[in-house]
Amino acid sequence: MPTPGGSVSRKSKRPCKSSALTKATQVTQADLKEMGKSIRIRARLKTMLLLLQHGANPNIAIQPLPPLIAAARAGDVELSRLLLHFDADPNIRIPPHSVTMSETTFTDNYGNIYTTSAGGLTALHFAVVLPGTVGVQLTQMLLQRGANPNLRALPDASFLVDIEGNKSTWSTSTCDGGRTALHLACAKTYDKQHATEIVKLLMHHSADANLLCNGHCALSLALACGNDEIVSLLLTYPQTKVGMRLTHGLGSSLCVLLHPIFEHVRTFDSRLSLLSQLIAHCPLGLLNHRITMPYELVEGNIVDYVLHVYRRVEKKVLGDPAKRHILQQRQHILDLLAAELRKSAFASETWRRIQDLNHAGSPMEINELQFCFHCGRSLSVNLSPCRRCRLVLFCSNSCRKGAWMEWHGRQCLHIMARQNRGKAMTNTRSGLKVDRRQLPVPSTGNGHPAHSYGFYRDRIYMRKDAIERLQEELSSYGNYSFL
Repeated sequence: MPTPGGSVSRKSKRPCKSSALTKATQVTQADLKEMGKSIRIRARLKTMLLLLQHGANPNIAIQPLPPLIAAARAGDVELSRLLLHFDADPNIRIPPHSVTMSETTFTDNYGNIYTTSAGGLTALHFAVVLPGTVGVQLTQMLLQRGANPNLRALPDASFLVDIEGNKSTWSTSTCDGGRTALHLACAKTYDKQHATEIVKLLMHHSADANLLCNGHCALSLALACGNDEIVSLLLTYPQTKVGMRLTHGLGSSLCVLLHPIFEHVRTFDSRLSLLSQLIAHCPLGLLNHRITMPYELVEGNIVDYVLHVYRRVEKKVLGDPAKRHILQQRQHILDLLAAELRKSAFASETWRRIQDLNHAGSPMEINELQFCFHCGRSLSVNLSPCRRCRLVLFCSNSCRKGAWMEWHGRQCLHIMARQNRGKAMTNTRSGLKVDRRQLPVPSTGNGHPAHSYGFYRDRIYMRKDAIERLQEELSSYGNYSFL
């Protein structure tokens, strides 16, 4: 509009402060919901405090759930702290047949029916599975108030793996039972960073990592669920038994790592790295790592177990050319296990003892060394010693030839040279007579003892008759495989 001065007024284009203030103070539905929740929480805390101050016992009511377990299940840290302050039992359990915890039934591929149950669970069981910092805070609070990390729930089908075989053929153990809080923490496939902190808290409060639940220990559950940080953490504690036997056809923690069911959890290189890490924590390597086979209740070594489970699924892989690399990876693992088993045998006290000339034993008489030193197998094979040194065993001519070309050829010659040298020294000492009437005088000419010895291939000093026997066994062409 024209002004008295004849000029036209221009409207200001600056934004209105009231509209910006309205947007800044606007309350959304999510904010209202959060405010209502906090108001309800404060009201619930006020009601609980009033009841507890007037003598309410937090350990009497167990239906539908004990108060502390209900608070931990809801992730309510403040309510749990209040209940613990008024002497709530941190180890109280859910009754076997709770009206709110329904059972779930499922059937496996073999027709076996299993059920899951919440009976026997404690507040700590619920705290360790909560995501985020809430789970860490609740776990730490319960442990500081005296919660027992080794309390088990009632046995059910938790962590049960669909391993081949029938339920009647599974081996059992006195360590087997219900799940503990450590089992649940190691089996978490989410929020792995806080899961590692929870496992550390449990281990610092004397949690037993060697208790079994349907065949699984804490270490095997961490391996099966891909929690590599938890695996490294558990290996730092000396009470963790890497080579302990598992039940329900699982073999051991190393077998779980290499089982085809869990191959998808991590890459091939990660499996090899973890395998080397686990073997390094075995006290005697793989030599005394005995495993109960899934089908027959017989003992074998880890090569027998892994070869058995690989052959069970081999037909599925052979039909797909795109999956041939899986066979190559599995063969590489078998070769690595055989090499580690052989390395453990050569470093053992038993091996040093049988090399002694005064020891009458042989590998065929010692159970520890009754396996093929090349492929590692010990079950369903006929073992025979090396034809020369008689100290190592082989299951077939192919293993004998492969071993000679790869590692046993040079070793066998050194063993034979040491044996011949020891026998020569024994014979020389027994032929000398220390007497005044007969002194040892070196002979001359062809009678000198040195004429009976020579160098084999310019390397090994041994008797000439032994050299002739070796040359007769050598082929006149090729790579001198001795076989």
